Amino acid sequence: MAPGLGRTSMAGVRGARTHEVQDGYWLLRDGVRAFHPAVVHRVTAAEDTLTVLAPTVAPQDRSEMHDLVALTIELSSPTVDVIRVR
Repeated sequence: MAPGLGRTSMAGVRGARTHEVQDGYWLLRDGVRAFHPAVVHRVTAAEDTLTVLAPTVAPQDRSEMHDLVALTIELSSPTVDVIRVR
């Protein structure tokens, strides 16, 4: 296991309760890469949805939009006080 990953214990730290953190679902599997939006490029509003187009790299001009990974994020509300993100 790589340093810094896995179980972490606060045992032995003065005044600290024993606390253990384990690897969870936030870690990526081998060969999987996460993409995160950098900027919002376009927002489209419909009657019951909001659609956001967001590239993972902030382009300096329009010509840099080619060959970028762009995420389409759809927001809607299936019921009161609930936001659905797709």
